[in-house]
Order: sequence, then structure tokens, then C-alpha cells
Amino acid sequence: MATLTQESCFDLAHLDIVMLAGASGRVVSCTRGELWITVDGDPRDLVLLSGQQHRIDTDLAVVISALKPAIMKIEHGQSGTRFAVMRRLLEALPNLGAAKPRQPSLAG
Repeated sequence: MATLTQESCFDLAHLDIVMLAGASGRVVSCTRGELWITVDGDPRDLVLLSGQQHRIDTDLAVVISALKPAIMKIEHGQSGTRFAVMRRLLEALPNLGAAKPRQPSLAG
């Protein structure tokens, strides 16, 4: 099965902030610079250097700040995104290949 993905890129200046909510399953990548990631209520902070990435494992508020000018990429995978919802809806549909074709109505 193919995996649907979408990504967003941010060119961040020093101390720019991005806030995410409901981001579980998303992957944050630092392609240039340094990013500081903190989760609301979690005492652990994370610093991503250029070339590093982190998968968010919570739906709590996530704050990402650029410790120096940075380029950040957020990949929206199946988990935690509209694609997961779409996939579940498609899987819930009956097997369309097994359905009988409808005959056109002759009533006028």
C-alpha cells in the first residue's frame, strides 16, 4: 500500500517560533541551523542540529524555536493527519470490485 505524505517547509530566523497542536506522528527535520523543541508539560527538551529529525509522539502542544537561522521541514505522515482519516474512511467502504453494476432505468 502506498503511503500518502505531505510536507511543510519553514525558513526560520533566529528565535522564530512555530507552535503545533495535535501533531502526533509528524516528523520534524532540521535541514539547516538549530531547532529547540519542547512539549507542554514535558520537562525534556530536544535540540535538533542540521540533518537531524524527530518524530512527535504526543498530541500536546509542541513549541519549536530556531536557536539560529534554520530551515525546518514537517512531514505530515498518515498518523495524526487528515490522510489517516481518509485512509480509515476508504477502508470502511465496501469492496467496490465485488459490487454488481447497476442497470440503467428504462422508466422515463
